Formats: sequence, C-alpha cells, structure tokens
Amino acid sequence: NTIERAVILTEPDTPVQAAALGLGPLLGGSVAVPAGQGVPAPMRAPIAEPAAEDPAVHVPDGAEVKALHEVEKEHILRALSKTSGNRTKTAELLGISIRTLRNKLNEYQLAESGE
Repeated sequence: NTIERAVILTEPDTPVQAAALGLGPLLGGSVAVPAGQGVPAPMRAPIAEPAAEDPAVHVPDGAEVKALHEVEKEHILRALSKTSGNRTKTAELLGISIRTLRNKLNEYQLAESGE
C-alpha cells in the first residue's frame, strides 16, 4: 500500500523519493520507477449490466408491476394458506425465522386478522 501510494503521488517518469515511502532519514536516494510502469488503477468489481431481453425479467408493455412489499405480502399469504395458517411451518417454508414472519405479519397488519 505504501509503495502504491508513493507511485500514485509521484509524477510520471520521475523517481519515487524515499520520503514518499516514509524512509526519508534512512535513505537519501530515490527508487526509480521504469517509464510506463505505473500502478494499475484500483481493482473494482464491474458494474453489472442489466440482462438484454431476459424473458424472466421482461415485463410486457401495459403489464402491472406491483410494489415489492405487495408481492412479499401476497407470497406470505400464499405460504400461510398452504400450511393452513401454521406460522412455524410457514416460516420454515419461506426460509425465515418465526420472529421475522411475525414482524412481517405485524408490518402488513395481518397478525390480528389471522390470515
């Protein structure tokens, strides 16, 4: 990291000074960096481009797109129906904890109705 920082902060085609490496009093000279040999740009994860015409995510014009919380609410209700209202089994089916299910039921105001 120290060497990379020193190279980045040093003008191109000029030697890296010992002081830039934190070695000022120890070394009086400099460290030469060969011309054209810089430190590559920091590695970054590429930004994912949306899939072009992926039929799994393509929404036809005019199709209804629901808010995520509505889709989640409907999914929870379907899972509750499938387990005959058993919250423990519903949580297992959804891959969430019973506490998370309880919080979601409260959030969507489904706890009192027993849906």
